[in-house]
Amino acid sequence: MREYTLKDAIDPNHPTSAYVGLRPLMLKIEANRQHLQIVRSMLPSDCGEHCIYVSRTPTVMTLIVDSSTWATQIRLDAKRLLNELQQLSDYVELKQVRVRVSRR
Repeated sequence: MREYTLKDAIDPNHPTSAYVGLRPLMLKIEANRQHLQIVRSMLPSDCGEHCIYVSRTPTVMTLIVDSSTWATQIRLDAKRLLNELQQLSDYVELKQVRVRVSRR
């Protein structure tokens, strides 16, 4: 059995990186970063800076914010945000925006 190095695991061109490497995880993290940038651009600037992470399934987007105060503000704006996101081709199937507070 062949052993793989860390370099193999993170090399996107390595033939087995899609199965044994970190590539799928790195692609998911990058996708979540892109979702975060889009969401921040659609939120009022004071709210956007408190949104620290976004994860997404095809129908649900979860926003992680840094305090309950900002979670409340973003929840009040969630319907508008959902409508704006659904206007983008990548988010047509989105049905719900959830807001959670970070447990840091």
